[in-house]
Amino acid sequence: MCRAGGIRQVKVMIPAKKQCPTGWTREYHGYLCTGGDIYHQSTFECVDEEPEVIEGTPGNENGALFFNVEAACGHSLPCPKYVHGWALTCVVCTK
Repeated sequence: MCRAGGIRQVKVMIPAKKQCPTGWTREYHGYLCTGGDIYHQSTFECVDEEPEVIEGTPGNENGALFFNVEAACGHSLPCPKYVHGWALTCVVCTK
């Protein structure tokens, strides 16, 4: 893998984790979110646990809404490893 001036070339978002695999650099961790409602999810995004605020217009700009993705035991997630109804974490890693 070529690196241009030390820029990391590969990025991965890992749901339900807070740490990166060995050899990867953690950029940030937070909570797994999606736009839309629970029945019409769009893309899943990892939203930083401590986001920075950028001052802007105070009014409603009709932007996207994010909703936490919650564990739903008994479907595809093993419990008790996950807790039903709790928000899932995520981590963004680079290499």
